[in-house]
Amino acid sequence: MSDFFSKWFDTRSKAQREADAKAYQQKLLPYGLAQREKLLTLFERISSVKQKDLLMYQFLVIKEQLLADESLAIEETLHQAKDPYLRKMTAEDRAFFARLMRIDLTIGEDLDYESKL
Repeated sequence: MSDFFSKWFDTRSKAQREADAKAYQQKLLPYGLAQREKLLTLFERISSVKQKDLLMYQFLVIKEQLLADESLAIEETLHQAKDPYLRKMTAEDRAFFARLMRIDLTIGEDLDYESKL
């Protein structure tokens, strides 16, 4: 509920809100739409979850937590996730998701995920 009120009483200018949103997007997906599309393609390998957009959402939520607190372990963060889509992943899919997350945190402009998997 506090999110509702914080958005309603947000005193930042439209330009400032847009700049903040752009900075947030740059932090999570520094290579933009190309990076997002590459990740969605790689999510096709996760057979236990069909909704790839929801998987992308969870990927970004977990990435945000990891960027905010570098002491967190990827596997532990995944284990603590309450999302039903992540919980119904097979062990193999969870391991792939964790590897993909680890690679994404250090990926370069070439977005060469495949050679690192």
